[in-house]
Amino acid sequence: MSEAATLSRMLSVELPLNNAFISYCAGISPNSEWEIGGIDGHKDKSKSLNFDCVDTFLNALKLGKNPARKHVVDFALKLFTDYWTGKDIIAENFSDSLFYFIIGPQRSGGTYLLTQMYQAIGLDYSSISRAVVRDSIPASKYLVRGQIQAREEIYAIFQLCQFLAWAKEELQQPIIIQKNTCYVHWIPTLDRLFGKQAHYLVTARAPEACVASYIQLALGFPKWEDLISKLNEIGSKSANELVLTEESLRFSKLYSSTMTFKKDPNVMDLLFTNWQIHYDDIMNFRPRGEITVIEYGNPMLDFFSSRHPKYLDDNPEGLNWVPDTRDYASFIDTFNVDPEIVSYVAHSVYTNWQQCNMNFPNFSDLSEEINYV
Repeated sequence: MSEAATLSRMLSVELPLNNAFISYCAGISPNSEWEIGGIDGHKDKSKSLNFDCVDTFLNALKLGKNPARKHVVDFALKLFTDYWTGKDIIAENFSDSLFYFIIGPQRSGGTYLLTQMYQAIGLDYSSISRAVVRDSIPASKYLVRGQIQAREEIYAIFQLCQFLAWAKEELQQPIIIQKNTCYVHWIPTLDRLFGKQAHYLVTARAPEACVASYIQLALGFPKWEDLISKLNEIGSKSANELVLTEESLRFSKLYSSTMTFKKDPNVMDLLFTNWQIHYDDIMNFRPRGEITVIEYGNPMLDFFSSRHPKYLDDNPEGLNWVPDTRDYASFIDTFNVDPEIVSYVAHSVYTNWQQCNMNFPNFSDLSEEINYV
């Protein structure tokens, strides 16, 4: 009996259907999903959606009926069952497919890359489920670094099977693209499943830009100027220092193996260390599939034009990047950022990739050269 089959018999679990997968099966409009979320994913207007169809679909399942797309649920369960009995579910069901997994930290351009990749292969991204292809399947709570134990692994694999069932039903073409920032912590499983059929697109962006953009949107400010104006209005520098939450304290313990720079990290230290960990884990769990690093901004245009020449016919001006208006020296001062840790994490990632004979941008001294939001 295979190790996978043995493990499946050791644990008694109730398998979770992913919310994004349920919404797809129930018939939530992809266009509506993109409209309420936007490209940046921080304009949550999900309450405006009518979820009556979801309740109808779930009730039908509970009553043993056969609502539309129940066969997709059945296929997801078959994939999962086949996997735990030792079958190669990718070779048997997706032998001609190429999987692009977009990975990298938050605010490094992954969502934009996702949308443009689908556009480049001739699929309108707004016609496919935003939640299914972007950071939702598997649920991030099952892919927490340092906490992926047997039960979480089972849940995550079942939800990955739901994504695969969606792809088989909905895309009906050989290129399958998904973005999930948490995949960097789950690469060994992805590699075991997909091997060389997986192509990892790593979005690279300077740590200052990623963290500043993350803070700006996490605090609810669409524009950087609005955030700075509000902080100036408050007037107290101490109010600008982010406070450690219980969750942050928990993550500081998870990062202890990497957080050698400081013994008592604050929130900003953890955010920059999180940036570092995302890139380090890719090298720590080096997969067999091809790895392509795509730097944020205009370098993405080179990637599209080299892989998909017709992309420029429809987008003659390239990617519509918005000029960055942030003063990163002011950002470091305003949020009490230790500039040494910024340089430390950037240099650490660059060195780690170089030691693995992989190219990665050296962001150690690029504070004044960041040109895009």
